[in-house]
Amino acid sequence: MSNRHPTVLLFYFLAVLMISMFLTNPLILAESFLGALLLLVMLEGWGKALKSLLTILPLLILITLSNPLFSKEGQTVLLSLFGKAISAEALLYGLGIGLMLLGVLLWSRSFALLMTGDKFLYLFGKITPGIALVLSMALRFIPLLRRRFEKISSAQKTMGLYAGGKAKERMQGSMSAFSALMTWSLENAVETGDSMRARGYGLKGRTNFSVFRFKANDFNFALTTILFSALVFYAIFSGRLKFDYYAQDINFAPDALSILTYFSFGLLCLLPFLYELKESLKWKYFVSKI
Repeated sequence: MSNRHPTVLLFYFLAVLMISMFLTNPLILAESFLGALLLLVMLEGWGKALKSLLTILPLLILITLSNPLFSKEGQTVLLSLFGKAISAEALLYGLGIGLMLLGVLLWSRSFALLMTGDKFLYLFGKITPGIALVLSMALRFIPLLRRRFEKISSAQKTMGLYAGGKAKERMQGSMSAFSALMTWSLENAVETGDSMRARGYGLKGRTNFSVFRFKANDFNFALTTILFSALVFYAIFSGRLKFDYYAQDINFAPDALSILTYFSFGLLCLLPFLYELKESLKWKYFVSKI
């Protein structure tokens, strides 16, 4: 997915995020979460992906358990807590909202990994050069700070500074590294701004070189995204994907169009994963032939 055209990447993630954020249908949310998790696994590996999932998993638990405390709706009462009736419908609705949030966060994580700073500059550099520059710097800000902090800490340990095991010395070492990190980052930000200004960034009539080319694979991927997302949006506006957690009689018997919509959105969410899986298998095959 990293070699996809920036316009295609932006359109795909906007389509998936818009559908995932404005629907509470449990099947749609489950498909979105599964697609986001599988893509993150392909991009970062099982270890980092599970670590990212475990970091945000408490949000799912918190939202699921807290929603029944604020919602009085629901017919199926499970228990009474602090004088409030805890219903199964409110619990399931909280689970759905939490699953929506987890899916959106995982999609955003993959988006941050794929949509690098140079792609943001390509998309928005001519329209809003200032905002594009700030966004491209912000996307690389956290990983850059982490790498610099590790370098500073390693340099301090090599020099024998703050090498003691006492908590006070470790705190002093962390504060010293943080101070050096802030100074380094501010100086680098000023240098970056001066460098971009010296190169005429943002000036009217300035031409830009780009390595991104819209290829046939990009067209096919964009066309598939348009077709699948258009079908989902049609089903949304026609009311076929509405789901009421608090309804007394839940009728979850979809018609043919709804089934086709669920299938299409599932494929839409799995498109990046399937593409990454194909590229990984292709690479392993070529390596085995060497």
